[in-house]
Amino acid sequence: MTSKDFFEHVESFDFAALLNWAADVETYIKVIESSSAVEGLVSSFEDEDGEYFLFDRLLNLSEYLVDIRHPHPYDDAMAVYLWLLAKKCSPLTKDAISIIEGLKNVPHASKVVDHLKRQDSCYRSF
Repeated sequence: MTSKDFFEHVESFDFAALLNWAADVETYIKVIESSSAVEGLVSSFEDEDGEYFLFDRLLNLSEYLVDIRHPHPYDDAMAVYLWLLAKKCSPLTKDAISIIEGLKNVPHASKVVDHLKRQDSCYRSF
């Protein structure tokens, strides 16, 4: 699979449906980390440019026009990209958190933000 395929999978409704089975944020993150598509993204973007690409993708998805009566269709994808940035202790994580905090109807991405803020590692500074 190419990095484009990995992104398409992470942004798919099938992937979102898989993540929606998670009962809590810890399980949600375990599902993210066990995904072959997410593992593929990690291996595709191990350099610093990869962080910028992930952040740019999150930013683009955040600008998607949504009906506020429904969850953001890319809530889960943005949660994944935020988690990947945070795992790398990327300085872009703080900006990604700010973007997500400014959105409505992103319950999963918001839970990841809250989880990151409670961590005892580099995430705490966010």
